[in-house]
Amino acid sequence: MTKSVVLIVEDELLDIELYKEMFAGRYDLLIAQTGEHAAGIAEKEAVDLILLDVMLPDTNGIELCRKLKSVKKLQHIPVIIITSLDTPEDKMHALQVGANDFLNKPVDRTELLLKVKNHLIILEQYNQIKMQNREINRFVEIMAHDFKNPLAVIMGYNELIADRAEDDSVRGYCDAVRRNSQRMLDGINEILDIRRIESSSFNIKLEKFDLPEQIADIAGEWMVLAKNKDIKINFFFDPQVNAVIGDWEKFNDIFANLVSNAVKYSPPGTTISVITENTPRGFAKITVKDQGLGLTEDDKKKVFGEFQKLSARPTGSETSTGLGLSIVKRLVKLMGGKVGVESEGHNKGSSFWFTLKKA
Repeated sequence: MTKSVVLIVEDELLDIELYKEMFAGRYDLLIAQTGEHAAGIAEKEAVDLILLDVMLPDTNGIELCRKLKSVKKLQHIPVIIITSLDTPEDKMHALQVGANDFLNKPVDRTELLLKVKNHLIILEQYNQIKMQNREINRFVEIMAHDFKNPLAVIMGYNELIADRAEDDSVRGYCDAVRRNSQRMLDGINEILDIRRIESSSFNIKLEKFDLPEQIADIAGEWMVLAKNKDIKINFFFDPQVNAVIGDWEKFNDIFANLVSNAVKYSPPGTTISVITENTPRGFAKITVKDQGLGLTEDDKKKVFGEFQKLSARPTGSETSTGLGLSIVKRLVKLMGGKVGVESEGHNKGSSFWFTLKKA
């Protein structure tokens, strides 16, 4: 059985020898006597736990912990800080920067061994769950792909039947098949979108683009969709907001999702407003505001989660998978922006907004 790897970051030779004797035969040990050396080892080696002294010759151990925890691939590695500092403030500071545990010098042998053992057990459980989630996600992705082709065949034959049907009831059945098949296809595509976004191969291409121009380029199809429900879309562009930094293709996905939702949940005869605003700290805010059914306080708490069913329902024959806004949140975050929603309650409309950095 492979031994766990423990990185000991300590510059005192006597303490190093103590740890070597204490962990002999239990774990494979890596030794670093400076923060720079420790960071290099953590980046290159498969480390399972870090035992970190605070007083190092080239840095403060707490600051080194902060640095290590800021690296995504190292965030799961448990860090136990060992120090002669023993005030509550010191302990709080260590935990605030991401340390998983805290021990005072001189260390109690039994306590240290138990803490190391327990944190390694937790890490093993974390890795098992991560592996299971990866397998589940892969299974979902394969099944979603496998369902798309037969579903497309069903939809194609259904259209042929509907075109040739002379009986109104048959055409009604075909319409029901079409709507439910489309709902399934939308759900499959959105599941695949989420898995694609979460994969390590997913890339965001950040570049400068003209915001009003981009909105105008993609607004046409949504104007037609809205017109079919007797809904108007008005645009209000802040003259201070022009070029922004983002992935313009992903921006199209975000904007399309918010506008289509606004149309979906708005009753006929209402107006949707698309608004750009200049905000402090160099960000542009894009808002899609409707006069639809609005959101309850409970709705607002879960609206960006996956597969969430809210109190509001589409006002036409549209369907909803409960995944679109989850995708929006992920894409906006990857572009360095924020997303949010405002609503005063039932039948008072909703305002969904997101931000992008100005160029």
